[in-house]
Amino acid sequence: MHTFKLTLAALSCSLLFGCGGGSSSSSQNEPDPIVPQTTTFSGKVIDGYVSGATVWLDINGNGEQDDNEPSTVSQEAGDYAFEFTDQQARCVPYATMYVSVPVGAVDEDLGEVTEAYEMAFPPALAPIEEKTLLNISPLTSVIWEQIKAKYGPQDTSKILSCDALINDAFLRNEISDEIKTVTNELVQFYNLSADQMYADFIKNDDSKAYDLAQSIVTGLKSAYQQRSQIQQERPNAKVRVRIYQSDKHDSEYKFDKSWYRDVVIFDRDLYISETVKLKSESELDEVDALLVHLQSEDSIWDDDPQFTPKLKQRLDTYRNPQGSYYCSGNERLIFTKENVTYELNNSIPSRDSTDGTDCSNATFDKIFERQYNFGYQESGDSYSTELFFRESETEFTKLSQWIDLKKNASTLNINELADYLSTIDYKYKDAVSLTTNYWRKRHVSGDTQIDQYSDGTWKKTVTNSDGTRTETCSTDGVTYGDCS
Repeated sequence: MHTFKLTLAALSCSLLFGCGGGSSSSSQNEPDPIVPQTTTFSGKVIDGYVSGATVWLDINGNGEQDDNEPSTVSQEAGDYAFEFTDQQARCVPYATMYVSVPVGAVDEDLGEVTEAYEMAFPPALAPIEEKTLLNISPLTSVIWEQIKAKYGPQDTSKILSCDALINDAFLRNEISDEIKTVTNELVQFYNLSADQMYADFIKNDDSKAYDLAQSIVTGLKSAYQQRSQIQQERPNAKVRVRIYQSDKHDSEYKFDKSWYRDVVIFDRDLYISETVKLKSESELDEVDALLVHLQSEDSIWDDDPQFTPKLKQRLDTYRNPQGSYYCSGNERLIFTKENVTYELNNSIPSRDSTDGTDCSNATFDKIFERQYNFGYQESGDSYSTELFFRESETEFTKLSQWIDLKKNASTLNINELADYLSTIDYKYKDAVSLTTNYWRKRHVSGDTQIDQYSDGTWKKTVTNSDGTRTETCSTDGVTYGDCS
C-alpha cells in the first residue's frame, strides 16, 4: 500500500476541484493496479502519556463510537497514528477526535488507570499542516466541553457532523467563532496561551499546564462515571455530564474554589438541564446545592391529523446569590395550518421559593406574557414573525381560556385557535396591526438574513463564501451601514 501525508489544503483541492492524481503504467501493455491511497495523521494522548487508550474520529457527530468510524489504540509515550482513507481524511478538520481511556490503560506518570474517562480534540475547521501533531489532553478536552455545553443534545438543529460542517458555511463559521471565543476565555481563565493548551506540555516541561491538566482530568473521570450511571438508568437518552471548577460561579454564588456539575438529559419527550454545586473534590458524586434546574416535557396535544399540534411545557428553578430561589416557566402550543407554523406561547410569572423544591409544582393557570409566533416559506425564502403581549395590551386577554393547555386540552378547540391566529397580519411585509409590547420579524434568503424590530431598526447578516459574516444596520430597511 502506498502511504503518504496530505495537507488539508491539498485535501480541499481534491474535494472541491477533483484535482486528485491518476495512476501510472509500468508498461504500455500491463498497467499497474490502482493502489488505494491513505492519509496519515498522528499525535499523542496526554494526561501523563497514556498507552492503551482508544482514539476515534466522531464522523457523524453523535459523541459515540460507531462501528464504521475509524479508531486506533495509543502506544508507548502516548503515540497514536491513523491511516485514513480519502473519504475518512476529508473529515479530520470537521470532526471531533475522542479518546476513550479504559481501566487498565497505562498513564506513564501515574501508573495503571483505575477510573475510565474520555478526552477530546475539537475540530480545527481549517487546514492542518502536514506534520502537525494532534495532541489530545485534558486541556483540549475542556475546550470541546465548553462547546458541547452550548450545543447540547436538545439542539437537533445543529448536528455537528462532518457532513454538516462541510456543507453549511454558516454553521461552520458559527462553531469556529465559538471555539475561538471559548479558547480566549479559557486563556484568560487559566492564564495559559492557546499554544500551551494544544501543546505537548510533558515534552515542554510545562509544569503549570501539567498541574492544570491533572485538575481537569479529575472532573473528566467523575463525569464519565456519573454519565455512565445516568445512561444505565435512561438507556435511550442522550446524556452529557461536565464536572469542573469555575471562578465565575464562585463569584456569582458566593462560593470559594468549589466544584460544579452540569447535566443535560434528552430522553425522548423529556429534556432536563441542571447545574449543581458539589460538596468537595473528594466528594464529586455528592450534591451540596442546586443552582439551576430546567425541565421541559413534550406531548401530543391532541390527535388532530390536520394540525398535528404539539405542546411543550417547561418549568425552571434558579438559585439567587443569597441562597434563596425563584421559579419560572412557559408553555408552547405549536401546530401547522396550510404550510404556516403557528405557536402560542404562555409565560408564567416568576415567583420566590425558599429552597426551590416547590418549583416543579407550578401551574400554567396565570400568565404574565403571551406570544404569537408565525413561520412560513415563499419562493424558497423563510420568514418568521414574533408578537409579544402583556397586561397593558388588549390582545393579552383575547384568548383568556387558552391557558394551562395540558389540563384544559379537552375543553379547547384547535380549529378555533387556528382560525383566529390566521386572521392576524403576520406576513413579513405586513404592518403590525395589533398593539404589542414589542415584536420582531426575520427574512432569510440564501446567505442573507434580515431582522426587523419594533423599535424601528433593521439588521442584515450576510454569510460570505468563506463562511465569515458581515453585519450592517439600518433605520429604514433600505440604507444599511455600520452597526453602532
